[in-house]
Amino acid sequence: MIRVFIFILFSFNLLEAQDKVKIYSPNPKYENLFKSIPTINDNDPLWVKLLYSESPNYFEIHDEYKKYYRDKVFKKNIHTQNFKHFSMLVSTRNYLMEDGSINIPIKKSNSFSVLSNNNTSRFSNHIGNDDKWRPIGPFKVLKSGNPDYNGNYFASSQVNIYTIEQSKSNPNVIYAGGETGGLYKSVDKALTWKSVGDDSHSSSNILTITIHPTNENIVYFSNNLGEVFKTEDGGNTWNVIYFLHDNRIEGIVISENDDNLILIAGSKGLYRTIDGGNTWTTILDDRCWDIKQKINDPNTVFVTKSNPIKKITEIYKSIDGGKTFQKKDTGWFSPIGGTAKNDGGARIGLTDADPNRVYVLLLGNEVDYDIDYGYIGVYRSDDAGETWYTPYDGNNDGLPDNNPGGPYSSSHQCLACGSFNTGWYNQGFYDSDIEVSDTDPDHFLLGGIRLARSFDGGITYTDMMAQNNGIGYRHVDIQEIEINGNDAWVASDGGIDYYNAVTLDIIESRNKGIDGSHFWGFDQGWNYDIMVGGKYHNGNSVLTEDFGEGNAIDVGGNESATGYVNKGENKKVYFSDSGAREIIGNNYQSNVSPWLNLYNNISNYALFPNESYVFYGYSEVVTDPRYWNTLYLGKDHKLWKSENGGSSFFLLKEFGNESDHIVQSIEISRSNPNLIFVTQRNGKLWKTEDGGNNWTEVYLPFSQDNTLFISLNSDNELYLANPRSGNNTEKIFKSTDFGNSWENLTTSKLNGHKIKHLHVQEGTDGGVYIASFKNIWYKNNSHSDWQDFSQGLPTASEGIMRFQLFYRDGKIRIAGGRGIWERDLYEESKPISQPFTAFKNINKCSSDTIKFEDFSILNHKNATWQWDFPGASYVSSNSVRNPSVVYNSTGNYDVTLTVTNDKGTSTKTISDIIVVNHSDLCDPHPNPQKAFLNTNNTYLINSKINEKSITDFTFTAWVYPDGIQTDYASIFSLSSRDIQEQHNVLNFREGNNTLGFHWNGKAWGWDSNLIVPENQWSFIAITVKSSKVTLYVNESSSSFNLNTLPFDLNKILLGSYYNWGGRYYNGLIEEATFWKKALSDKEIRLSRHLTKSNLDDDDILAYYQFNHNDNGIIYDKKNLNHLNFSHGELVMSDAPVGPGKSSLISVDGGGVKDFSETDLSIKFPNNGSYPDGDVIVSKIDINPSKIPNTDTINSKYWIINNYGNNLNFSNVESIEFSNLNGVEILSASGIEMFVRDRNSGKSDNWMSQTKANSTNPSKKSVTFSSTGINAFDYQIYIGTDGAIVGIEDLEQGMRLGTLQGEKLTIAQLEDGSTTVSGGTVLTSDIEGIDGIIHVIDTVLIPGTIQTEIELNQIVYFDPILFAVGSPYLADSSQPILEEIAEILINNPEGNLEIQGHTDTDGGEEVNLTLSQDRADTVREFLIAQGVEPERISAVGYGETILKVDPEETAEDRAANRRIEFRIN
Repeated sequence: MIRVFIFILFSFNLLEAQDKVKIYSPNPKYENLFKSIPTINDNDPLWVKLLYSESPNYFEIHDEYKKYYRDKVFKKNIHTQNFKHFSMLVSTRNYLMEDGSINIPIKKSNSFSVLSNNNTSRFSNHIGNDDKWRPIGPFKVLKSGNPDYNGNYFASSQVNIYTIEQSKSNPNVIYAGGETGGLYKSVDKALTWKSVGDDSHSSSNILTITIHPTNENIVYFSNNLGEVFKTEDGGNTWNVIYFLHDNRIEGIVISENDDNLILIAGSKGLYRTIDGGNTWTTILDDRCWDIKQKINDPNTVFVTKSNPIKKITEIYKSIDGGKTFQKKDTGWFSPIGGTAKNDGGARIGLTDADPNRVYVLLLGNEVDYDIDYGYIGVYRSDDAGETWYTPYDGNNDGLPDNNPGGPYSSSHQCLACGSFNTGWYNQGFYDSDIEVSDTDPDHFLLGGIRLARSFDGGITYTDMMAQNNGIGYRHVDIQEIEINGNDAWVASDGGIDYYNAVTLDIIESRNKGIDGSHFWGFDQGWNYDIMVGGKYHNGNSVLTEDFGEGNAIDVGGNESATGYVNKGENKKVYFSDSGAREIIGNNYQSNVSPWLNLYNNISNYALFPNESYVFYGYSEVVTDPRYWNTLYLGKDHKLWKSENGGSSFFLLKEFGNESDHIVQSIEISRSNPNLIFVTQRNGKLWKTEDGGNNWTEVYLPFSQDNTLFISLNSDNELYLANPRSGNNTEKIFKSTDFGNSWENLTTSKLNGHKIKHLHVQEGTDGGVYIASFKNIWYKNNSHSDWQDFSQGLPTASEGIMRFQLFYRDGKIRIAGGRGIWERDLYEESKPISQPFTAFKNINKCSSDTIKFEDFSILNHKNATWQWDFPGASYVSSNSVRNPSVVYNSTGNYDVTLTVTNDKGTSTKTISDIIVVNHSDLCDPHPNPQKAFLNTNNTYLINSKINEKSITDFTFTAWVYPDGIQTDYASIFSLSSRDIQEQHNVLNFREGNNTLGFHWNGKAWGWDSNLIVPENQWSFIAITVKSSKVTLYVNESSSSFNLNTLPFDLNKILLGSYYNWGGRYYNGLIEEATFWKKALSDKEIRLSRHLTKSNLDDDDILAYYQFNHNDNGIIYDKKNLNHLNFSHGELVMSDAPVGPGKSSLISVDGGGVKDFSETDLSIKFPNNGSYPDGDVIVSKIDINPSKIPNTDTINSKYWIINNYGNNLNFSNVESIEFSNLNGVEILSASGIEMFVRDRNSGKSDNWMSQTKANSTNPSKKSVTFSSTGINAFDYQIYIGTDGAIVGIEDLEQGMRLGTLQGEKLTIAQLEDGSTTVSGGTVLTSDIEGIDGIIHVIDTVLIPGTIQTEIELNQIVYFDPILFAVGSPYLADSSQPILEEIAEILINNPEGNLEIQGHTDTDGGEEVNLTLSQDRADTVREFLIAQGVEPERISAVGYGETILKVDPEETAEDRAANRRIEFRIN
């Protein structure tokens, strides 16, 4: 009844859908290019329809795919997965033709003899010192996250293993086959692996492996070429025993009765041999998906076979050793209407525990892929396949559901899908297997996208990916499961996991030695051996010389063709899909998580180049040979440049207007960095000789409208590769005159090969490498023809994706389908010197060092360096590779580097390589400007501080928590988290923002009872002494007796608990200071509200104000312990701090208490109650963050804090404020005291407390009696009296007049502003004296001038910033200009003049040009935001109009460097 009911519902819905949307099964030209073939419908995007078409054109598919996702959010599904797989195969296997069509050549004969003939040239007779290519990793991968049961972080995030087979006669022997062609053998039960047979086959995939049941040395495997290989000597030699083109063989069975009886099941049918493979008989013609021999009965064989009429897979059984088969369909799946939408295959599971028990995982789509997601169900037979049923009881009613396919829910799950409850997507037979325990027939594992386990014969299932139990990472996409007696194995896209065969729980990953990582991206270091790359299926990996050869760490990612290394700071690496990392450790151990121990997160590139799985679809990141933070990259059809290490990019050149004509190769001349060549994917080659200002198209020696590759050497010899196939004679060219003429280097050696990569070898006579799918050649000017350099490369591979030269060690490296391989360069390079530094323009802080590096072409064996730095005040060493230099004076400086090794000497001088300017970014600023806004997964870090054996310690800061913090969310954590006993942390706890700490890993349970209020500013501190730790929150403190140990401070993390997940502080931090001494209570209290102008205290370790983010650096205002900015944001600060003075008096009696340094005295009554303890007054010499509704007398305010025992006391008799300029001409009745809470910010309002009683002109003082003040928790502001009228007091129709008797019209506008006779009224425009309102005519402001004032107020508080010495906007300035553009658009009256101004540093002409360029940049930005061009002009005034003259301080110079606006 249930089945019939569902049929009726589905029939109705399907008929309704068919009236609107046609659902059909595609018939692609090459089915094997896809993981599975889903149904598609009329509503699917064009790229999907083209993908599965009978005449696919990859260029069209790729362009439509990019176009579709240009304005849509990417969502992973079966089509995107198929596109990725399809792209990989057509590119790496050389199926892609020049016109975008796809052609898979028909293999007409056995390839083994050909390969055997090539053995000698491929694996011997090598030219270099290292006589062949060899794999260098990854051989094992550490992954962050939860460890396995044994505390092990090794994880299957390495290689896609299609098949695994364990010997029954010797369980220590195991074979595995990879997606990228590698065949691997282990003799120690998968603890270690070695590749076998690389010289015997050219497979791109190993599909299935079968080991003889009683002889571990006899092994068979099949590949994607339709071949079956056999070894009889444990894998040393192999022979082909079967071949049929395009027959995808999924199963091999060896009869236990007869070694010569072999059955193979594949996409062309079922074949049988009785003579060991000499002759074969076709048994079944239709596609056969799986084949299994019944346990202990070799005459009984099960096969799953397609029924092309019903479009389903059916089960067949033989009882005569495979001679004949009969269909067994009693209880088997029968689709609605007799025909399904499409067939997806089936896997068979048998068990030693019950030879009659058979399970089948059945795949396909009964109605539509979007309903069934390629999954039908699990069928079970208890009588050796005679009858079948589906035991699954998803709704838990005690009866089988008998409901094949979808739709899915929590009570009817898709067990092969990415989501059991919703389906999401499924990759069909590509990710599928079912394997049964040999000890209990009810226990089995089922693999699809995820892994499921059943302990009751298929009635219910557990999602093994969701079941954590502290056992760590498991890779999705299950390829094959093997259960053999006491051992169980799961092979996935990530590698091989070993399972307990009884509990079916994971034990550990075992992949050590498997070299099949499939790299799509690849980059490496220059002076430090580090390699990075994005991998198919397995995210991004990092390998370094410190980890050990072949050892990698996983750093996240999503199968992108990504990975880039900073060429000057090689431990900084960048990925488009997983962020940027800095490698910080070398403790590569199985029980060490990479995250935090081996790497930190750092700021990522703001832009990434074109990235693609295909060779013609990607660009690159190229470094200026002088400055490692000057980068070029191609994004779409545009060339971008960064001068700050990728923190921001600006457009250098847009080539046409077709985004599909992407920028590909970028080559910068080492001898003249202004010479740059660029290629596009429309067959264009461009050249600039002035650094990118002007470009010309370069003549090509052939007709081309697609991909080009170029490589340029230091002699400016340009090599050009044209990826043509076949015997084309126009594949590789050379030019010695910038492309004006070309020499054709193509020879017959390249026949049949498509050149996909090339790279010059510097320091040689015109040496250049070129690469095709699986071959590499070399040629220099002395060679008459190309030299084969492929010796040792595996023929079994998905090919070469990228290659680079590592001059430091004299190596060439490739990355592709078999991981990373290397060998010696064809010939040694002569040295070519190249000095290298981070920036040309240096905003130098006092004592800041400037790092230099060597970017020379240089093998470091027996190498020496000699530097010369004219004008430097300090050089760490002239004879090291990477010296540090200090310049005390501003100016332009030359640098000379001489490098020497066994091949010779080279010297190079770069004139004006750096320009040193003075910077005020390291100077403390008296006024609060910005605060650091920390959110989840953001923090600030310094990992270079090096203070030894700190005994006493203090930290102070202002914090503004955004709500209640997560327990253990940290304000700071210090040094390493590796050893808990060294944890030094200040954090929140108790679920209510209680301030807590850990020191020396202790005091985990102590409750300070100090609560930091949410959503408001609070002052916090911690002091550490040898026997006590004290915490402070505002006026309160609490101490914990603890015998502390000295610690080495080698890292500061601000806003994070050692980067542990979820333990990030959320909120603002301001005025953070670290000391290597324990401050007294008095010192902490006196400094609470004051910024630090005097930093003479040598015990200050670091002082951070967060006013500027300079290319990812927050400067330490005291020392050089700068913080690296890892995301987060700087926002306007309204913390109650500023320049001024503080004074402390202990008040326990009456009389006048003169806080003289703060110009304030308080008179307490002679009798009454008192604070009974310290009272501190702080005078802040700037206006508060918000001014009361009053006129200002002086720009200052006061804060009074009570640290006494009594929070409340008798009313003070009076308070006197002195040294108030201007108060002497005011009457006391016009002066008023305003108060608000002592920690208030700009969102908090002031209250009128009282009016003055008297003034003293000689003292410029004002006294307030009868204050009503009986507690000290105030900010105090002195202004004019309450007769002042604010804008809010002006009402529509109010009668006002000028002193001349003119009548004025009051108007209230919709935006809330008020106008008087058309002029906008500001608060200060209106005066109230003796009850008469006076509005002065000259301050009635026209709308245009009001706009001008508003714009200049914005840039006063948020100055527009530029890259040092350049006209390029800083990232932080773009939101400011966007706000300005919006104001201009909303106020269209008047024309705007943008004025650029500089300080007097540098020459007048340089400053005039710079100011004009910066004004022009602002104008162009505003136009791009929609402001009318004709309204805007830009004028550079240089240093001709100074706001502060003369310039005496850094603050003066900063005030003069500005953008201003004038509207007329």
